[in-house]
Amino acid sequence: VASRGRGRGGARAMPHPDPRELATANVGSNIRPRSATRDIRSSQTGGGWHLGKHTQHGSDAQFTQMGITGDFVRVFPARAEIRNTEPNVTHVLTITVVNRSDHSKRIRFIPPKTKEFTLHQIPSIAVAPGLEMTADLEYYSEADADFFDEVTVLCETDRITIPVFAYAPRAELHFDGYCLFGSVAPSQMTIRYVDIVNRGARAADFRLLNKQEMPFVVEPMSGRLGPADSDDCFLRLKVSFAGEDLGVQRSVLEVEVNGVIIGNVLDISALVVRQQFEIVAPDGTGRLDRLNFGTVYVGEERQETVTLVNDGPDETDFKFVIPRPDTAEVGDPPMYSAEPAEG
Repeated sequence: VASRGRGRGGARAMPHPDPRELATANVGSNIRPRSATRDIRSSQTGGGWHLGKHTQHGSDAQFTQMGITGDFVRVFPARAEIRNTEPNVTHVLTITVVNRSDHSKRIRFIPPKTKEFTLHQIPSIAVAPGLEMTADLEYYSEADADFFDEVTVLCETDRITIPVFAYAPRAELHFDGYCLFGSVAPSQMTIRYVDIVNRGARAADFRLLNKQEMPFVVEPMSGRLGPADSDDCFLRLKVSFAGEDLGVQRSVLEVEVNGVIIGNVLDISALVVRQQFEIVAPDGTGRLDRLNFGTVYVGEERQETVTLVNDGPDETDFKFVIPRPDTAEVGDPPMYSAEPAEG
């Protein structure tokens, strides 16, 4: 445990007491140390907050990159999360406070109230402008559970609270919660896929729960995913749909992981529409129910341009069929024609 305060006369290294006489692991390491302690303290370098080996999921600690700035001090991190905690293993992270004022300031800490968190900070003299002091927050528990607390930093009128979380290893399923089929034709078989990845440190036995009959077929509805980075941490769901009823079809599936329903759901939807064509005016005035050529004299030819629109969800062939008038005689040329006649 270390606390560092540097005055105008230069930097002074403070002793690092170890209350449990436990060994220290590498900074930022994701590998379980051989001894019963895990040191996840990170260092502030170049004005930024860095973790020795930071991954988005599954790392021992996750730090909010942006600190909290007050009138006199700036505190790093703004929020600290200790993930994948283990019973009877000590986890340590560092809180850094920088004096951003123009005068030396005394900085105090209000430690957490939860017994699982202990703040180690050696009181020091006032911190000079631009320099920092640190405190080590230690987490230790015999239970495999989640804990929450907070640390408060005091300096003059500044009162900055840092939430601290300790999470036991768990399964963390990540997937796109929306499976959208869009517009589909009646009775047409359409397939979509949903990828599920477990980014947690524990395996996940999952089930998709449906409270009512649904028009979609999801395969599989249950399964097991291995922990993060394992060979079986990934699974692809197949979602099939062949609806007959026109309109919107929707089903919302809850997800149960290791016997607990999580907040994320799988929302599946489709819009069933007829496959049909429309003839519209090229100037955009709307659909045409009839085409009026006006007065046409014998031997005269007149043309009108229209636009054929496919209102259905799929690409399809077309063909114009224009019946002959009842007054037409056999052998007479067609009175009406379309070009192109098909396509």
